Amino acid sequence: MDSDLQRSVQTASKLLAAALVVAGLYFCRTILVPLALAGLLAFLLNPLVGVLCRRGLPRAVGVLLVTVVVFSALAVTTWLLGREIHHLAGELPQHRQTIQTRLDSLKTVAEDGVIGRLKGLVEDLSGGQTHPPADSIPDDSEAGPATEVEKADSSNAETSGEETGWLTRVINFLLKTLAETIATAGLVILFVIFMLLRKEDIVQRFLMLSGYGRITVTAKAMDEVGHRVSRYLIAQSAINGNYGLLLAIGLSLIGVPYVLLWGVLAFLLRFVPYVGPWIVAVLPLTLSFAMFDGWAAPLAVMGLIIGLELVTNMILEPIVTGHSVGVSPFSLIVAITFWTWIWGGIGLILATPLTVCLVVFSKYIPGLGWVEILMDEKSSLEPHLHLYQKMLFRDEPGVRVLVQKMRDEKGLIATLDEVVLLALALIRRERILGRLDGADTERLLDGISMTTRRLVEEEASSPHDDPVASSGGLVAIAMKGEAEHCALQILETALSIRFRRIWLASEAGTGEILSGLAAEPPAVLCLGAMSPGAKRLACRLCRLVRERFPSQQILVCLWGWPGASPDPAPLLEAGANWVVTTVRGAVDLLEARSTSTIPGKLPSSSGDMQSSIRSLPAPENPAPAPRAP
Repeated sequence: MDSDLQRSVQTASKLLAAALVVAGLYFCRTILVPLALAGLLAFLLNPLVGVLCRRGLPRAVGVLLVTVVVFSALAVTTWLLGREIHHLAGELPQHRQTIQTRLDSLKTVAEDGVIGRLKGLVEDLSGGQTHPPADSIPDDSEAGPATEVEKADSSNAETSGEETGWLTRVINFLLKTLAETIATAGLVILFVIFMLLRKEDIVQRFLMLSGYGRITVTAKAMDEVGHRVSRYLIAQSAINGNYGLLLAIGLSLIGVPYVLLWGVLAFLLRFVPYVGPWIVAVLPLTLSFAMFDGWAAPLAVMGLIIGLELVTNMILEPIVTGHSVGVSPFSLIVAITFWTWIWGGIGLILATPLTVCLVVFSKYIPGLGWVEILMDEKSSLEPHLHLYQKMLFRDEPGVRVLVQKMRDEKGLIATLDEVVLLALALIRRERILGRLDGADTERLLDGISMTTRRLVEEEASSPHDDPVASSGGLVAIAMKGEAEHCALQILETALSIRFRRIWLASEAGTGEILSGLAAEPPAVLCLGAMSPGAKRLACRLCRLVRERFPSQQILVCLWGWPGASPDPAPLLEAGANWVVTTVRGAVDLLEARSTSTIPGKLPSSSGDMQSSIRSLPAPENPAPAPRAP
């Protein structure tokens, strides 16, 4: 009860801390937004300052030169954009007739099409009761002329007052917004200058703040953040700049006005993944619909935008960036929504760099490991866990796709070893721990067997040699239950042959097994053991077989969890010749044995045996072949 209470308190404290962080981000946005913008610009401008410093300029001169040039260019661009927006707002009312014509044509198409038919059907079914009765309509003619004049005067007074109040509110809002924008811009410029001038000092203070025990981790995290964010910003700025320039040139050739506005907006909005390109496409396309009478110009604008998007997404971005920012697409969309909700339009632009910083730091901070799991681009599930999850969810098509993909990437034996066999070991472990009932275990084992058979059928389509089959045949014994039996079937698939016989030790008695071995002795006897109790049974059977048939070669396949290092000494002392823990080790051993000239001596193999093969040399004077009692 105390441990449950402690976990509840820890969970509540973490939720409270998260809520406080979100509240701090929201209520402190007046300071945090300029800091975040300054950090973004500092990441972008620091390489330029570095270039000037390498040319011999002092850092203070380089910072001053870069900031003056960049912010002067931004100020001039902002002034030009403001003039463009002012002219656009004054020109739009002149195209009211064109806009109305477009809307009327769309309305006509809608009324003559399916929507119009559905509307008529609804009116027919409604029975025609669409207008109120005549006697329910009040007669305004009874009102006297003096009353009408009074109403008109009061209406005009109210309208004039509303217009004056609305205009005052708009002017106050614009003045307030302009003042806030100027103040924010001044803070950003000031922060950028100090960040560029005192870069080394800021880094050292962060390292000191983290403590000497975490200085290595903090240094690595800061280096990776700087590298990834700077690389993303520089590459994306280059791509967006080319996109905006080509869009402006194309729109000017088509005849769309205010190309500077659309080019700059395209440059800025394309920093917003997934959403920005759609906004870039809608704005000039809507303007072309409103300003041109025909359909040629809108179609040309649409073709220009589609062509630029295809070239940018398929050619420029793969060449320049080479990869994404390291955040999964869905997580990035969620992050964009969150930062927009917290910080508004600025958060929309800052969402991607801030999310990259958060994901990178989560790799080095143990308490934020869940952030990396949820947001990192790489899948958090290993292949065998992914296979187990799909089988648990009854996703048969997903199982086939996953196994086929792994087989194409890794090959047959590696897929069986690193995916199928490990998923089988996971099923066995979950059953022992009581997390799977009998029905689910049987269904999952059937899925493993089906997956193995499918791989057999695919492998059978390609001809290959069969060196193991010529060695006299193999016999296998599953020591405990169906999981071991499935593991031996997996080994069969890797060997590309079928065992002459597979006994299930839980069903066949020891006497029956020994009699079968005496009647038809195999070249190699394989014992499959997976569960904890199976190893003890394998030791007991090894002793019995070695006492009864001294020359019999015994291979024990001690399947287990990845990274496990089972002790093979008890099995080797009990009489086993070899002990392996992987499918690759068993295949390499049996193939090496079939080509060896000295019985029982294992030649060196280049296969990956994971240091799991332990062997005992065969006796120099082997006993005669066993005979049936």
